[in-house]
Amino acid sequence: MPTSSAVIADNVKMHYFDTLEEARRQASEAAADVSGITFPCVYFKQGRRIFLSGALSIGFIRSRLDYASAPKKGNVAAAQGAMNRPLDDPHAENIAKYLAENHKAKYILPPLTLNVKQNIDVFTTNISSELKSATVLLPLTTTLSITDGQHRKKAIDRAQYLLNADDLQYFDRDSIAVMIVCENNITQIHQDFADCSKTKPLA
Repeated sequence: MPTSSAVIADNVKMHYFDTLEEARRQASEAAADVSGITFPCVYFKQGRRIFLSGALSIGFIRSRLDYASAPKKGNVAAAQGAMNRPLDDPHAENIAKYLAENHKAKYILPPLTLNVKQNIDVFTTNISSELKSATVLLPLTTTLSITDGQHRKKAIDRAQYLLNADDLQYFDRDSIAVMIVCENNITQIHQDFADCSKTKPLA
C-alpha cells in the first residue's frame, strides 16, 4: 500500500511508496486491473507544471499516438480546436524517407512533446525531491496527443509503407524519447506549442 497519495495537478494523482521496487510492483498490479500499460519515467517540474519524461517504442508511437492538425485554409474556430499547426506534407515525407533509408544504420529522431488530458496515476517514492524516478500508468482509454512533433509522427506512419514486413518489425523495436505534459486546457496546449518554438532555428 502507498504511504500516501495526493492529486498534484488537475489530472495527475501521485502514489508514494517507501521503495521504487514497491512503486513499480503496485503500478503493474494496478495496470492489470484496468488493462493499462506502465512505463518507467522521470518525474520533474518546471514552474508549476508537472512533466514525465521517458521513451516509447516506435511501434507504440505508430499505433497509439494522436495528433490533430489545423486545416491549411481553415477559419479561426478550426485552428483553435486543433492541437497542431497545419501539416507540411513534403517535410513529413522527407523525414519518412530518411528513416526508411537509415533505420538499420544510424539515424536520430528528436524527442516528442506529448500531452495527456485524462486522469493518470504516477507511482513513485516518498523521497523529498522534485526530480525522481517514477512509473506512469496509462489506462487503455488514455489518449496521448502530440503538442510538438506531429511531422515526426507522420513520418513514422509513412515509413511503414517504405519498408517490407521484416524491416518494419526491426524499426518498430526502436524507441523515441518523449516528454509528457499533463494539461487539459486547450488554450494552454496551444501556448505550449508556441513556447516549444521560442528558440531561433539554425540556418
